[in-house]
Amino acid sequence: MSLPDALTRSAILRKLGWDSDQYKRGRSPSSPSPMPGQKLFPFQLDGEYLQDGCVTTDKIANGAVTQAKLAGDITGVPGPPGPTGPAGPAGPAGPAGAGVPAGGATGQQLTKSAAPDYATTWTTDPQQLTGTGAPAVGMGSAGDFYIDTATSTMYGPKAASVYGADESPLGGTPTNVLSGGYATASRFKFLIDGRITALKFYRSSGSTQTSRTLKLWKPDGTLVASANTAGETGQAWIIATLATPYAVTANEELHVGYDEPASIMYSGPRTSLVPAHATILGSAYGGQGSFPTNFDPGTMYGYGDVVFDAATQAIWPVAMQPPAPPPLTYRHVQSSAATTWAITHNLSFRPNVSAVDSTGREIWPGATDYTSSTTVQLTFSAAVAGEAYLT
Repeated sequence: MSLPDALTRSAILRKLGWDSDQYKRGRSPSSPSPMPGQKLFPFQLDGEYLQDGCVTTDKIANGAVTQAKLAGDITGVPGPPGPTGPAGPAGPAGPAGAGVPAGGATGQQLTKSAAPDYATTWTTDPQQLTGTGAPAVGMGSAGDFYIDTATSTMYGPKAASVYGADESPLGGTPTNVLSGGYATASRFKFLIDGRITALKFYRSSGSTQTSRTLKLWKPDGTLVASANTAGETGQAWIIATLATPYAVTANEELHVGYDEPASIMYSGPRTSLVPAHATILGSAYGGQGSFPTNFDPGTMYGYGDVVFDAATQAIWPVAMQPPAPPPLTYRHVQSSAATTWAITHNLSFRPNVSAVDSTGREIWPGATDYTSSTTVQLTFSAAVAGEAYLT
């Protein structure tokens, strides 16, 4: 097999150190003798001869001129690619991901944030709640919806922060002192939605207590919230913040009170400082450790109060309400006697008509004319008063 693109004489001569004059003179170091039938160049290459101005691969494999020596001047066509080598070793493991944050509860999820990864805070999708009647203020979370199954009314989404500034219905400062040994409770009726964030009372300077538990009850004695005071001293308002605000529904009645073994403050009847938000009903007293039930509408024993935040908008707004069903009956009163009764009704159909006179006796008109889709005219033989019923 010949070398690709046959090696020219001049390329071989350069590799052998011959110049063109030596070639032309036909001289070579070994002065080879020609063999019969061969056309030879006048020099020998490692015991073989260059034939026809080119050299084959097998004739230079072990000679002074090798393919490597000729490669600088003559470049052949690239051979076919060799086989694929073995796979290299596996690279190092990448860094660990952030993973899923701890926490979370049933129904919660991680939301996609603007960053490449997901947010690290668990959130809860809005829920669809159901029940009979309007939803209580404390039900559900912001964004939830509620369906009243009795009326098919949908409420929502529940508002998040819609409360006004702190206010206290009772306020003022009582001046009367009474010996203690009682549990007392002020009674309030809240007229709008809102929340109670703290309980408070006006402390007597004669009190021996420096700490106590303030309590919030429903009218049946159910304890719904409580908060502890600490470091009480002197005659002043003492406030204890609730760990979780108590949600108040419009027209809800609540009692707030405490125990006092030594000295309590009291006053006469009080009017709420926020009359549009709450009504002061009075107070009650009883034995220490009990739910006070001895009610007195004219005296404020113990002077318990609350810190109330009124809602500034509907916490559970009505989202969808089915239309009222169309009326099916209409009653017409004919107060003055007449032979013709002109009746205008709000029914969506052509009604049947019956009539009675002013004594309740049934009467029959001589003619009943449906003058339009919403009017009926009754004609009687004599003037009469009474009522007509359209169904």
